Amino acid sequence: MKIYRDGQAIELTPQEIRDAYEEYATDGAKADIKTIAETMDIDIPEEALDELTHNLDIVVGDDDGYWDSYWCDVEYVIREYLKERKESK
Repeated sequence: MKIYRDGQAIELTPQEIRDAYEEYATDGAKADIKTIAETMDIDIPEEALDELTHNLDIVVGDDDGYWDSYWCDVEYVIREYLKERKESK
């Protein structure tokens, strides 16, 4: 994958792409934790965010309901795509 920075093309390795994705996902999880903590009127110290994010990653990874829903959604979009293609013929 190429990105462009200051007009210069930079080729990213697969590992760099994975690392960037993981950093982005971690930042998003930290923001989610902060948001939910605020709605619960709980002050989460900054130093606890890495631990909470790690724990969230484990819990979501083990959450069969989450993944069952995800794979059902993947199947749904495929079926809708096929349905729309069939209707347009």
